[in-house]
Amino acid sequence: MGELEFEYSEEWYDREYHKNKLGVTPDLKVKETQLGHVQRDLECLKKLELKETDDVLVAGCGGGNNLFQIKENWPRVKRVTSYDFSKLSVDFCAGLFPEFRIIKADAKSLPFPNLSFDKITMMDITEHLPHDIYLLSLWETYRLLRPGGRMVILPGMTDRPEHINLLRLSDIKKDLEEIGFQNIFLEYIWIVMEKTT
Repeated sequence: MGELEFEYSEEWYDREYHKNKLGVTPDLKVKETQLGHVQRDLECLKKLELKETDDVLVAGCGGGNNLFQIKENWPRVKRVTSYDFSKLSVDFCAGLFPEFRIIKADAKSLPFPNLSFDKITMMDITEHLPHDIYLLSLWETYRLLRPGGRMVILPGMTDRPEHINLLRLSDIKKDLEEIGFQNIFLEYIWIVMEKTT
C-alpha cells in the first residue's frame, strides 16, 4: 500500500509515521536515525531538574526517545507517565518501559486529576497538533502542573507534511503567558517555564 496523504488522525500516525520511526529498538538502543536528537533531548530534559520524588508527564511518547533518556539518565525517577493518541506508539512504549505508566490519550483532554504532575515534557509534539488542539494541550498542562512545577517545550522546526503547526518560540511564550505560566525562559531551541501559583 502506498503512503497515505497526511491527515491528523491516529490511523495516519499508526500507518505512516510510527511504522518506521519508532525511535528505540526492543533491546533499548536508540535507533541510528534518532542519534542527532539524543544530545539535544538530554540537554532539554536536564532543564526539568528531575528528582526521585517527582511525578513526571511525558507528552507524546512517540518512539520512546524521552522515556529512554529518563530511564538511562535519571534511573531513580520512577513515577513517569506518558501518553500518545497512537495505539501503535503506546503499545510499543508500554512493552519497552513496563516500569512507566503508558496510556492512550488525546492531548486536548487528558484523563488525570488537576495538579497531578511536578514536571512535564512537551518535546517534538507541538508541531504535530492542529493549532486549536495545541492551545488546548497547553491549557491541559497548566491544569495538571502543580505549583512550583516545571515544564519544557521543545517544538519541532522542520518543514514536513505532518508538521502542521510550526511556531516560533516567541509565539509559544506568548501563548503560555496568556494561559498564566510565569517564569518563562527561552533557551537555545526550547522553552522552560514554571508554575508559581
